[in-house]
Amino acid sequence: RVKRFIEMRGADAGPWPSLCALSAFWVGLLYDADTQSQVAAYIADWTEEERDNMRAATPVSGLQTKFRNTDLLTIARDIVALSEQGLKARNRSDGAGGDETQYLGYLQQIVTDGKNNAQRLLDHYENEWNGDVRQAYKALMF
Repeated sequence: RVKRFIEMRGADAGPWPSLCALSAFWVGLLYDADTQSQVAAYIADWTEEERDNMRAATPVSGLQTKFRNTDLLTIARDIVALSEQGLKARNRSDGAGGDETQYLGYLQQIVTDGKNNAQRLLDHYENEWNGDVRQAYKALMF
């Protein structure tokens, strides 16, 4: 929701690294003017209908969702890279020599192997956990 600030919703669940990743992702895209311009140019010609279709298809087909001549995974790779660029441009240190890009690791893993958290959990459920859903609760506790 937009008020005098941008409030991020939906970041209150999932594995711990995802909580930091979402904030870092948006900071990288929005807090550097050059990166912000590049993102705006990237999506400038997307129509409302295309965005609505992508939003409707994504819960079903995930990162394999088709968009024009590509898929959402390719778009995600591009946008995560832009976020990383924006975080590097901010050049904020954590005092131990690291910068904010370290928080993108969770998203970078997703765009590298193409598996989102739901797919990872299903893989564990079907292969390692032998269909025991209680293991999902244990894995996601923090």
